[in-house]
Amino acid sequence: FGRVASNRPRKGSVLPLANFIRTKDDRWICLVPRQTGDEWKALRGALGLEHLADDPRFKSAKDRRLNAEPLVEAIDAGFAQFTFAAAPARLDAANLVWAPMQTAAEAVKDPQLHAAGGIVQTPSGPMPASPVRFHGVDQSTRGPAPGPSEHARGALADYVFSVSEIEALIASGAVKSS
Repeated sequence: FGRVASNRPRKGSVLPLANFIRTKDDRWICLVPRQTGDEWKALRGALGLEHLADDPRFKSAKDRRLNAEPLVEAIDAGFAQFTFAAAPARLDAANLVWAPMQTAAEAVKDPQLHAAGGIVQTPSGPMPASPVRFHGVDQSTRGPAPGPSEHARGALADYVFSVSEIEALIASGAVKSS
């Protein structure tokens, strides 16, 4: 609509089912519903919230949006019953889309991150891949960044300095070369 969406608190979300939820053991899971209309039913079943099936505040997507605060509170209470280890199986069984909130140490060990190309091997070890990829651009592993003035001679040659001019600049101390 020609404007940047605002950040809202969890309980004020326009899509309260799309949220970050804390588990019993103080870990976080991100819910990412597909917006097909069945997510609320599936989530109720996964979290043991079937008593809310006929609650008029949560009947339609609009009702859930208008009653986001009590809905998020109910979802929070549902998730508070389950540990981070137990919640994923329940969400998967309900065919819900979710992602774990991971520490950097956990993420680097995640096979899905590796399968998606999120980690690349470099001469100095594994590194995060660029989050931006362009079609037709070589995405192969690169070496480490050059050291200070490592490519000084080549860079100056690209600017049409002669070999003798480059050596004179280096000799005078105007340019450092490794």
